Amino acid sequence: MSNVKIGLQTWAVREDFSEDPAKTLKRIADIGYQGIETTWGMLKDAKVPDTSAEYYIKALKDANLECFSLMIGWGTIVNNELDEVIAYCKKLNCEVLVIGGGIAELDWKKADNNYRKSFIAQMNEAADKIRAAGFLTGFHDHGGDHTTTVDGKKAVFDFLMENTGDDYMMMIDTGNAQGGGADPIALVEKYPHRTQYVHFKGYSTENGYLTPIWDAEIDSDKLIDTLISKGDTRVFSIEFGKRGDYVPFERAEKSYEWLSAKLKEKGII
Repeated sequence: MSNVKIGLQTWAVREDFSEDPAKTLKRIADIGYQGIETTWGMLKDAKVPDTSAEYYIKALKDANLECFSLMIGWGTIVNNELDEVIAYCKKLNCEVLVIGGGIAELDWKKADNNYRKSFIAQMNEAADKIRAAGFLTGFHDHGGDHTTTVDGKKAVFDFLMENTGDDYMMMIDTGNAQGGGADPIALVEKYPHRTQYVHFKGYSTENGYLTPIWDAEIDSDKLIDTLISKGDTRVFSIEFGKRGDYVPFERAEKSYEWLSAKLKEKGII
């Protein structure tokens, strides 16, 4: 029996989640998803009286869903909020506490070698602290992480991956990578065995991030095969965020149906 699972990043249905997380989790489970990935901000900013970990523990249990991972931004680290997030995440029984967002916005053009070393040291220090608390950790990319460079040549994303260990996860977002001009297949091959969790997002030159995963401008079969064989992927989390002429929950359902059919066809699930 395969241990590969399919999740939904709650950002895909953020309006519903913000208004009623518990109801939204049940709708996600009804589609067939086995778990969610979410963000620290979404949990704390939901419009419910109680945003404690205990509220989400009950909501997840009632929906029979796992919380696969929790994402934080770079600001959580520099603002010394990591201890609070770790304590919260432990209660949710997440396996992964991942960093994503904020590093492309740093002033890399003015950064000297000492600045770069300091950044890597800070990132590795945070990763060590997260691991010591019992979580897997790594980085989730956005388009700017591939277009921003640290020296006019090397992308911030590559700089980070090359200066962290093999146990530092590359939680690639397939659409974000493409949007930043990178090839997610090549990245998984370049940094093997580091993509246990992947964000599966559509992207195309014509429609950008409005593209659903089944119309993505990429060889989806090769992408999936590479993720499994080279990336050691065991959680596929569907994500879409840019709003257009579609109903979020309808897209969430169709995305699940398409991806689960693909994985079944390949004998992965």
